[in-house]
Amino acid sequence: MKKTRLTALASAGALLAMAAPGAFAQNIAADYNNSAVSDGDGDIVAAFNLYDLAVGATLIQAAATNVGTTAAPVIGDRFTGYYQSYVTAHQLDGVVQNAPGLNTSGFGAGYEITVVAQFEEEVTSVSAGGYTSAITGGSASMYFDTSPDFNFVSDVGFTDGELLLSGNVVSGGAVSAPLLLSGFAQLDIVVQSQNSAIFDPDIAAAQGIFTLDLRSNAVNGITSVGGQLAGVGDQLLGADGNLQLQAVPVPAAVWLLGSAVAGLVTLRRRGNAV
Repeated sequence: MKKTRLTALASAGALLAMAAPGAFAQNIAADYNNSAVSDGDGDIVAAFNLYDLAVGATLIQAAATNVGTTAAPVIGDRFTGYYQSYVTAHQLDGVVQNAPGLNTSGFGAGYEITVVAQFEEEVTSVSAGGYTSAITGGSASMYFDTSPDFNFVSDVGFTDGELLLSGNVVSGGAVSAPLLLSGFAQLDIVVQSQNSAIFDPDIAAAQGIFTLDLRSNAVNGITSVGGQLAGVGDQLLGADGNLQLQAVPVPAAVWLLGSAVAGLVTLRRRGNAV
């Protein structure tokens, strides 16, 4: 790998991250005992502003009308991405907050919080080192489940809980370096619904960054993501990430998610493997 290409990718990621208003967002609290499906083992997290997510699964599929390929597209080519993962911790300005009931194993006692997303992108520029694309649409949701059961290989258990948040993807951007198996992107999402019984104050804005990492075992044994079966030419990847939250007294909400859309992320961050 060439250091210059890694530096260019890092710069692109930094530019996307600059869209976030501030290093850390306003604190919020979550009382999961107020969930309609709570069985009494929910936590009260008094103050946090970031959900840390495990390395999840991402499937990238090319549109049938594309001229190029997933690894070597041309301007105007379109792709659809599917992502799913689970929450590993609540953080307050980078410090993990106590939540002993949070289950990250997919089985056993406690509760799990899962995240699913679908996004559309269109290639806007192509160079020898990779390409950039604009995020044009999609959706994202977060679920609370008192019966931990997520399973990446079986592709189940990510949407069978109580809905915590859901929103529409409205914009964003991505940069990919297929030859380096690297990528970075940010998805801007407007929250359409939230569980006001759990969050205090109501969440009105949130932001975060997801990355992909093929060096992990995140895609071992996985053949589909979100019910979408991987086909010839599709990419099955791992994606580490986080969701930074901000509560403000306005009715609209912006939820910024990042997701690399091609290959192995060389600017790796901490995350649990699937």
